[in-house]
Amino acid sequence: MKRRTYLSVAAAGLAGCLDHDRIGRADDRVDGATNTSSTIQSTDDPGESDTPGEGNEDGDPRDDGRSLVHGDPFDDFDDLSPWTVLDGSLDDAPRGARLDADTTDERVWIRRTLSEPLDCSNVVPGLILSTGDSVVPRIQLFDGDENRADFRRGINGDRRPLRYSFGLETVTGSVDLSDVAEIRIALWVGDRARTMHVDELFFVPRRSTGTVTIQFDDGYATDYTEAVPILDRYGYVATSFVNPTTIGGDGRLGLERCSRLADAGWTIGSHRYSHRRLKDLSADEQVTEIADAHQWLVDHGFEDGARYFAYPFGEWTDRTLDIVDEYHDLAFWSGRGVGGAPVEPLLCPRVGEPSAETAVDLLDRAARWGGHVGLFYHELTDQQRTDFERTIEHLHRLESAGRIDVVTPADLAERVLQ
Repeated sequence: MKRRTYLSVAAAGLAGCLDHDRIGRADDRVDGATNTSSTIQSTDDPGESDTPGEGNEDGDPRDDGRSLVHGDPFDDFDDLSPWTVLDGSLDDAPRGARLDADTTDERVWIRRTLSEPLDCSNVVPGLILSTGDSVVPRIQLFDGDENRADFRRGINGDRRPLRYSFGLETVTGSVDLSDVAEIRIALWVGDRARTMHVDELFFVPRRSTGTVTIQFDDGYATDYTEAVPILDRYGYVATSFVNPTTIGGDGRLGLERCSRLADAGWTIGSHRYSHRRLKDLSADEQVTEIADAHQWLVDHGFEDGARYFAYPFGEWTDRTLDIVDEYHDLAFWSGRGVGGAPVEPLLCPRVGEPSAETAVDLLDRAARWGGHVGLFYHELTDQQRTDFERTIEHLHRLESAGRIDVVTPADLAERVLQ
């Protein structure tokens, strides 16, 4: 039941399938449950004292001043001359470019000054990249007055090159994204040597009206007892990603409650058959876990939800992606900030268990700048329930003002898939 192949780097036109109109650092881990911060206030030196690089003015249609065509690479790094190295090193690689920081470098940091300003007011940047270690690189967009927007994304190490759209995390000054004069790519490494291979810089669309998805992992009973009463006040629905082996268990949803949620408009999706760590399983065991969970959903009347998957513990391998691709249309992983349209359908970003303060900041940013934010939770008890209620109250104020829309996985799939 394979539907499409999105994960190959050769699929350079993927973002062209997107609907153009709709579409604080607690730590830098990319674990799905811990990578929750999105309220970073950057204190990094933007490097004003360095000499700007020269823009490319030879008329190449991929270069400065052109209208951004969604899905086209803005830079494939075949020619590195437009880039200036601020820290670390930049070298040609068999495919794209290699960015290195050794143990004496605090970061690897490159800059491209544009010969004409670029309008990025309705797009979000991303990269095709790979790295040996799990890292959190950033893309910085500077306007003509040196105000900037920082976009970041956690990247798992030791994976094949994949397309990652980045999320907006911080804004410094009154940045004008319709007048971008400079682009920087950076990776802060401290005292560790790091290497990052970059194959392509691209842009994906973001909606002028922000969107949010609400999700829950592990099928806790509080999805029904706590989340439903809060969401029902405002007519919102959410997604519950369940493990069939825990259905009806202590403190978990039973089949009857899952059916009631689905009848009320909730999505009942897959979180694998059990909740064992994928990295601990063989390829055949992963197939069994993912396929059996999908079939359980279909057999119990949750065909629509069977299209969607959430990675337990935020863990996956290249083989995991291939298996998930056989059975699901979209899959959800960790993310940062407010993003554009998901560029890899099997790596849709979301932020896990945010505090009320973090969630409100994300929602305000989505309302201010447009774009999408995913929020997901586990068991709603004690402070987390209080934070969730405050978050949904704030979401309702923004939604009532027409500044943000609540969407489902099916809504996202319509914008991403052909």
